[in-house]
Amino acid sequence: MVKLFKQGKANSVTNPFLEGQSRTKMEQEDPRMKNRPYRSLVGSLLYISTGTRPDIAFSVCQLIRHLEKPSEEHWNVAIRVLRYLKTTASNGIIYQEGKNWIQTSAYSDADWASNKDSRKSMSGTMDMINESPVIFKSKFQR
Repeated sequence: MVKLFKQGKANSVTNPFLEGQSRTKMEQEDPRMKNRPYRSLVGSLLYISTGTRPDIAFSVCQLIRHLEKPSEEHWNVAIRVLRYLKTTASNGIIYQEGKNWIQTSAYSDADWASNKDSRKSMSGTMDMINESPVIFKSKFQR
């Protein structure tokens, strides 16, 4: 993906999403986005986030909201997520065996009414077994 989207020489970033990045929908199409494969990039990021990288789920969920009329700022956010994946390519989910017991834990978080268009909240959950995630998701609350 890094080669496909020409990010091989891009600078490293340590987080996939910055506070204050655009979360509002565009009223009209951005002509600068005409030849940019935004949907392809976001679809690839979605595939990665659902299988092996829950750390980008929030960012990808934000990007998906703009599939219809993305702006150049949304493109830059998607590229930032890709650069984050490049920086953290050695990260992943590790499942370990050998323990005589099973430890379960669950985590959740929400950002209350952060969606400026609908005022809906985003929530995320992660269930873990022996300190490794087995179920994780991020979604808008109803």
